[in-house]
Amino acid sequence: MKACHYIDPIHRMELRAADIGDAKLLYSWVNDSDVRRMSFSPDRIRWCDHERWFKGKLSDGGTRIYIGVCDDGECFGQIRFDILDGGECGIDVHVAKIFMGRGLGTWLISKGVGLFFDEFPDIDKVHGVIKACNVRSINAFRKAGFIDDGKVTVCGEECFRLLKAVAT
Repeated sequence: MKACHYIDPIHRMELRAADIGDAKLLYSWVNDSDVRRMSFSPDRIRWCDHERWFKGKLSDGGTRIYIGVCDDGECFGQIRFDILDGGECGIDVHVAKIFMGRGLGTWLISKGVGLFFDEFPDIDKVHGVIKACNVRSINAFRKAGFIDDGKVTVCGEECFRLLKAVAT
């Protein structure tokens, strides 16, 4: 692994690689009612399913999960990258409810994408698929430099596909 950590001295926050000790934290975030509503699968996730999924993602060489941490040690969000075929990568972001509305989603996306591209220089594109009703998330991606790449339908929901390519 080339890079797995980013420290922002100005904002006094950091990104670090997720580890098995983060399983319960991410479980609590992913089962938040607002997160479930914006998800493509609105059902609550069972702990045994989450634990199995999380362990699989941590051991998957094509996945990276980073945790956003404030200078006081409190975790405020996560960003996950899943490498796909064709030199692209999917992205998933969660900000803890108590930290929403502070621009931390944009920070996670911007810094996370930079860290990911540094770690995987052969990947040249990252894309997110976001429900059209999730305006907060769409705005965070756009502020982080993602551009509109069309609309798609996922699970019967109209979504925006947002794309960020490596600057050349």
